[in-house]
Amino acid sequence: MKIYLTLVALCIALSSFAQIEKGRSYLSGQIGGGSSKTSYDNPAGVTGIEKQSSFSLTASYGYLIADSWAVAFSVNGGNSVTKYNNQMKSTDADYSLSPYVRKYFSIGEKFYFHLDGGVNYQIVKSEFKSPTSPITTTDSHAKSTSVFVSPGLSYFLSSRFVLTANLGSLNYNHQKLTGDVPYDNRTKNGFNTSFGLSSIYFGAAIFF
Repeated sequence: MKIYLTLVALCIALSSFAQIEKGRSYLSGQIGGGSSKTSYDNPAGVTGIEKQSSFSLTASYGYLIADSWAVAFSVNGGNSVTKYNNQMKSTDADYSLSPYVRKYFSIGEKFYFHLDGGVNYQIVKSEFKSPTSPITTTDSHAKSTSVFVSPGLSYFLSSRFVLTANLGSLNYNHQKLTGDVPYDNRTKNGFNTSFGLSSIYFGAAIFF
């Protein structure tokens, strides 16, 4: 009887770490941000960055259409502020939507590598204020569409709760900029990569 109960308990323990199965769904989120200050000892008073701060929030929903395959989308909002030592200030606010497909690869009982591929739509609104008299403000907007591939890791603490890490991305980006000054009006195309310690973002997910 004891052996039977032990086997049942073992099966329950193993099954509690749910597989990436068809029909499950997940909600995940990531929060990022930081701040930095730069001090200058320059008698000439050359303009430079004095303080930077940023904040971003990403939420995602995914549904597994097959074992280890999910279709998903994420929404993101962020804000960054740069203050200069001559009291100039620039502010960027960005919003994005990303539908994507995710493939999971098991590398352990609770540990998975995943690869995302999708499209990102982003809008960035920028404002630059100068303290000169009269005070002047210039605005610019950027709209971009990119195709991306992004690797990541998932670690199952239980069948529902997961720790995640985004390891960077490779993307092709098309961007159109418009603004109050002539050089703001331009179009850019090109490949971008972001891999390394500064490109790692940690988050969490709940599976249903």
